[in-house]
Amino acid sequence: MATPFTRWATFISQNVPKVTALFLNQWQDSLAACAYPSYARIPVTASCVNASWVTFSVIPPYMALDAVTSQYVGMPAATAVAVNFGFVNGWNYLYVRASSGVAAYSVSTTAPEATLKYKAGDETYRYLCCVFVSGGSLFNFFVSNFKYVYGQLHNIIGTGTATSWSTLTLTSLMPPTTQRVALFIQNTSAGVNQAMVRPTGSGWGTGYPYPLYCGASSTSGRCVVHEAWTNTSNQIDYILTASGTVAMDVVGFTE
Repeated sequence: MATPFTRWATFISQNVPKVTALFLNQWQDSLAACAYPSYARIPVTASCVNASWVTFSVIPPYMALDAVTSQYVGMPAATAVAVNFGFVNGWNYLYVRASSGVAAYSVSTTAPEATLKYKAGDETYRYLCCVFVSGGSLFNFFVSNFKYVYGQLHNIIGTGTATSWSTLTLTSLMPPTTQRVALFIQNTSAGVNQAMVRPTGSGWGTGYPYPLYCGASSTSGRCVVHEAWTNTSNQIDYILTASGTVAMDVVGFTE
């Protein structure tokens, strides 16, 4: 194997080989290769259980662009970090910022950039997680490895009866940073029926059976949990293949 897994050369004190420009350049390239995995997204474990603040049980070690020194620094792991300030109604994004190697936490309505590594427009803020606030209360949730589970059901339709594709908007239940959503679907139809879900837009196909569905037998309905996906506006379409009723709740999302 090549560097950085094996040495370029073995150096002996006051002896050859000399440290050459080629060696120094390869050394820098090797450090850069090792840095990329450290500058990935931060897979935090966090939760909100009281509708008031977010607690990070684990923030693993990460790399950050220091706001004071403008140098990339390694930051140690942190545990039992509570953030209980700065929340406003709507989607809130939680960040950590290194200043002279000291971590500070903040909340912003500005979403992270496309790779979800740091705040859009300011690389010194490393992105941690997000939470929705309504009426001054945070939605309870648990997140681990970018997968969010809500602490309660969030209904998006109670008695759906559409037999042609009908659109549902999920913008308050999943952030604009993702299109993957977890749905609890209850097909309460009495007869043979299928409740189907697709991202909004005919370009996704209209044929039956659609891949994401919840069927009902001739005698009873069925409940399933599907991880579905939305269009870029966080919308889904649903349809019943025959007369009946369906209820749907959002139970989480993957960011």
